[in-house]
Amino acid sequence: MKRARKPRKQTPLLPQAARITPVFAEGDAFLGLMRGVVGYVLEIDLPVRTYSEMNVRGNRWKLTDRKQEQKSTTSSVLAAMVPREVRDALRPTYVITMTRLGPKRMDSDAACISMKFCRDTIAKWLPNARGAAGIDDGDDDEAEWKYARELAPMFGVRVRIERKAEA
Repeated sequence: MKRARKPRKQTPLLPQAARITPVFAEGDAFLGLMRGVVGYVLEIDLPVRTYSEMNVRGNRWKLTDRKQEQKSTTSSVLAAMVPREVRDALRPTYVITMTRLGPKRMDSDAACISMKFCRDTIAKWLPNARGAAGIDDGDDDEAEWKYARELAPMFGVRVRIERKAEA
């Protein structure tokens, strides 16, 4: 007779949060306030569990379901947490840093691959140079994508979006 397996202890997901920091014009603080906000730095915590495609065994349909879950969660959090006027104030060129959070280490290439669907959704959400939604995530002129990994007690993806410094 087979023994019943113990259910796996589920690691909780990171609670969603958004931090919006205004960026003022150059110069001293008072003059910067007088000239107004020239941009924003967004830091968004997405309650998404990322999986390494290379380590998924067996049923590939589970992986497809997980990808769809990542896309829908990312788009709903972005729509709910970031006000439209802040999104419309963003302009290319972007520096987007995506940090994979989780209780176990993941190697760098697996972390990059596991966040691909979050990257695609963020690229569709960001405004392009004409102000319409959607940038090409493969175009280095519009966005620079960076990846990081961090140990945390909960799963999630931390996204930081800022404007690239003018050279």
